Amino acid sequence: MTSQSCESSDLPEDLDLKLQEKERWYSHTAAISFTLFFLIVGIPVWWLTTTVYRAELPYSDIKRAFQKMPTVGLDIELVVVSKDVSPVNMAEFGEQIQETFQKMSSRDDFISLRYRGSLRSATNDEVSFLTSASSSKDLEKMSHPEDGDKYVVYILHAKLAEFLSQPFINQQKQIFIPIGPGKLGEVIPVLEDVCGEIFRPSVLSRTFQVVHGAPLNDRELLRSVKFGSSYTLVFTLLVPEPNKVLANWDISAAVDEYLASLKSSLHKLIDLKIKSQVLYYEKLSMDTKKDADGGYNYLTPDDMPHLINPVEARLGSFVDTNPTLNFIVYVPTEKQYPLYLHNHQGEILSTNSFLVPRWGGFYIYNVNSTDGPQPVKHQVDLGVVFTQLLPQIRKLLGFTSSNTALLGRTTPSDGSLSQWEVSQWMQQRTIENIGTATHTLYSLSNLVQNIRNMVINDDISKQVTDSVHAILESHQLLNKGSISEAFLASKYALECADTAFFDTSLLELLYFPEDQKYV
Repeated sequence: MTSQSCESSDLPEDLDLKLQEKERWYSHTAAISFTLFFLIVGIPVWWLTTTVYRAELPYSDIKRAFQKMPTVGLDIELVVVSKDVSPVNMAEFGEQIQETFQKMSSRDDFISLRYRGSLRSATNDEVSFLTSASSSKDLEKMSHPEDGDKYVVYILHAKLAEFLSQPFINQQKQIFIPIGPGKLGEVIPVLEDVCGEIFRPSVLSRTFQVVHGAPLNDRELLRSVKFGSSYTLVFTLLVPEPNKVLANWDISAAVDEYLASLKSSLHKLIDLKIKSQVLYYEKLSMDTKKDADGGYNYLTPDDMPHLINPVEARLGSFVDTNPTLNFIVYVPTEKQYPLYLHNHQGEILSTNSFLVPRWGGFYIYNVNSTDGPQPVKHQVDLGVVFTQLLPQIRKLLGFTSSNTALLGRTTPSDGSLSQWEVSQWMQQRTIENIGTATHTLYSLSNLVQNIRNMVINDDISKQVTDSVHAILESHQLLNKGSISEAFLASKYALECADTAFFDTSLLELLYFPEDQKYV
C-alpha cells in the first residue's frame, strides 16, 4: 500500500520534467531559428540596405591615361617643281629632308612632335597649273590633297613664281617656297621656320603644362577662353543718353554678313550662339580726362579695367550654361564726346577698343549729338564695329595669329578661317582636352578611392569608361596624324569626364552618418 502511493506521487514530477524539457527544446529551437533567420536573411538585408553601390571604374586605365604623354604626328609632303633637278640631287635632298625632320622632331617632359616627310617630283597637272599662275590669288585655287590632315610643300623655281618673294600658304594646307636655280638645299632653313610657325610646338607644350597645374603666365593662353563645345556671344549696345542720341543697330544682318564665314568654318567643331541687347541710360561710372590740345576726352590703360565691373551687372539678361563672351559697343554722352582710348605712350588707340581676356571686348563708338535736332537718330555702322570686334573674337576663341608675314598672309577682314588655322586650333584644343579630361578622371579616381561612401552608379561608370577609351583613341589618332578625328575623340572624352565628375548622384550619401547604419 505504501509503495503504490510512492509511485503515484512520482508521476507529477516526471510530467514536469518532460514539460520543462519540451519548453527548453522550443526555446532552443526558437533561438536557433531566430539566429539562423538573422544570419541568413537579416544580415544580407541589412548589408544590401546600408551598402553604398559602387560600380567598377577602370582605375588602372585612368592612371595609364594620366601618365601618357601626347605624341603629335605631322605629315608633310614635299614636291619639287623643277626639271633641272637630277635623280641624284633628289636622292641627296631626300636624305637631307629626313635628317632635318628627325632633328625637328622634339620631345620634352610633356609632349612629343614627330615629323613624317616624303619627297616627289611635281606631276604634269601641277606643273601646268603653277606655270599659269600669275599671283598668290591664283595659288588659292589649286586643288588640295584628298588627305585633309597632310601639308604639301611646293618647292618652286624662282622664275616659275616671280610673283613670290617669300613663302606663301594658301587657304588649304599648301605651302609654296621659291628658290633660286641649283639652290635646293636653301629650302631647309626656310622650311624649319615655316613649320615652327604653323605647328607651334612650344605652344602645344605650354598648353599641356598649364592643364597639369603649371603657372598660367603665357599671354596667349591667358587671353583665350577655355574650350567648350558651345559658346554664347552677346553683343550689347550701351546708349546712356537716348534723349540726345538715339542709336540703333541691325545686329542680325551684321551677324549674317560678318560672322557667317567664322560660323561656317567651325560648325562641325563648336556651336556659336549669338545674342544681342540694347541698354539705355547706362553710362560710364568714372570720369574721363580732358586733352586740352586735342580737344577730346580720353581714358588711360589704367582706367579700362574699371569700365567693365559696373556694366557687367547689367549684362545678366541672358542666363546661359555655355561659356559667354561679351562685346560692348558704348556710345559716349554729350559731355564725354569725343571719347578715345590712350595707349601706354599717351597716344590715341587707332582701334578705340580693348580686349578683356576670357571675357570679351569693349568698343567706343562716337556719335555727335549736335548733328541735328535731339534726339539724334543714328544707325550704328556695324562694318566699322566688326572690323574691330572680329580680331577680338578670333583671339578669345583661341585662333591666335602666327607670324602671317612669314607665311605671306594677312588676317582676313571677314573673320574667315583657313584650313591650316583650323587644323592649328584643333591640335592645341586636342592637347588641352586630353589633359583636362585625364586630370578630371584622375581627380575623380582619387576621390572615389578615398571616400568610401561615395555612390558610383552604372551611368557614371559608363561615362568614365567611355572617356578613358576616347582619351586613348585620341592619343592614337594624334600620333597617326589624324587631327580632325583626334579632336572629335578628345571633345567626347572631355564631355564624358565632366558629366561623370559633376553627376549629382555622387553626393547622395556623402554626408550620411556612419552610425545610422547600425540603428
